[in-house]
Amino acid sequence: MLQQHNTQIILCLDNNEELRKNLGQQTPLTNAAPKPTVSKKKDGMLELLILSTGLVDTLSFQHPSPSYPSTYIQRRKCLNYILVSSSLCSTIQRSGVLPYNSLFLGDHRPCYIGIDTVQAFQSTTTPLAPPCQRQLQLADPRVVNRYIDALHVHLDQHKILQKIEHLKEHAKQSTWSETITHQYE
Repeated sequence: MLQQHNTQIILCLDNNEELRKNLGQQTPLTNAAPKPTVSKKKDGMLELLILSTGLVDTLSFQHPSPSYPSTYIQRRKCLNYILVSSSLCSTIQRSGVLPYNSLFLGDHRPCYIGIDTVQAFQSTTTPLAPPCQRQLQLADPRVVNRYIDALHVHLDQHKILQKIEHLKEHAKQSTWSETITHQYE
């Protein structure tokens, strides 16, 4: 087990299971034991994972609201979690859940944490390289043409243009349903 070697864990997951099934009401769940425990009764439930590993649900730990926001639009449930080793809790400077479709289109809300990396890992993070250093050659017509050709192949293989027309017809006819919303997403 990595934790026995003092490895810090950050686990981000779309769990497709609520941590606590009490009508979306989330409360912080932390392990009372300072060290991970091993359970022979492994049922695959998220709560058992947290209790047996000592991980902390950072979002509900930092925001212990009685009504935690849902992270999955289809069922109005909280299914996305960021679990960390309990020793990292004091290094988390901020965390949150963003609105649906704020960073990308999808049926889940983006979740984030901000960590003081010096305190957590005794080093700073590497700065992001500006686009000019990422070898993006958008001014080179050969690279742009290869990308456009690959894009057209992808659009044809997945019949994207036909699917868009199908969705436009439903939008025009006001026959938009949950099934059409799922296809759109």
